[in-house]
Amino acid sequence: MIQQHFWDRWSKDYLAENSVGTSGQKEKNNIQIDDLVLLKDNNIPPLCWKLGRISAMFPGSDNKVRVVNVKTQSGELQRAISKL
Repeated sequence: MIQQHFWDRWSKDYLAENSVGTSGQKEKNNIQIDDLVLLKDNNIPPLCWKLGRISAMFPGSDNKVRVVNVKTQSGELQRAISKL
């Protein structure tokens, strides 16, 4: 149960603070190459999400990163930043 308590606190405090903002919010730093990320997957519990490292970025027409390549232990994949 301590893991679930930790996850609840971490997801509410840390993740909410660092999530990608909407247009009405203060501008946040774009994701960078070599940043560590968690790969969000709705089919598995959050404590089992994979860890990956950004290897390439693909900005949209507004120069904000929308899609990235992520290197994981099992290979490399392309993900939208909303799934990180």
